[in-house]
Amino acid sequence: MFDGKRVNRLTDELQLIYIASSWVGDLARSPKISAHPSHLASLLDAIYLLKASKDTLDWERVLDWLGDDMETVCLHITLTYLRRRGLGQFDPSVLSRLAARQHLVRALELRFIHAMLDRYLIGGRYWDLPIPPPFAPGRYNLRRQWQRRVVGPLLGRR
Repeated sequence: MFDGKRVNRLTDELQLIYIASSWVGDLARSPKISAHPSHLASLLDAIYLLKASKDTLDWERVLDWLGDDMETVCLHITLTYLRRRGLGQFDPSVLSRLAARQHLVRALELRFIHAMLDRYLIGGRYWDLPIPPPFAPGRYNLRRQWQRRVVGPLLGRR
């Protein structure tokens, strides 16, 4: 109940997963990575939610509710970026547990993603490099690319 009215909303744990997934999804779907203001709103939502629920957020529930690799990697990208910029206060063991659970983004690709966020989203520049932006999780993952480009076609799958 809020102000005498029934309110249906996500728990803070599910809200954090939703924010991270939608933020990374919005960035990955952008035709050109740029400083579009709508891409910052979800990041600010995550900062506010983490600050407001720092003493009550149940990280075990967050980890239990994560579904596939993509949800996990989205939360991992979001939290590592916030932590790196000093904007997220939470137990660092959460990051190591997230890293161990996802298989799309490893340390090198995560560094590329953070650099892209700093330069192109926060810095306000357009993507102008001759390689595709790293924000499709797994784009630079050699195992995923091997499966997709070599093994898949050999087995008749795409």
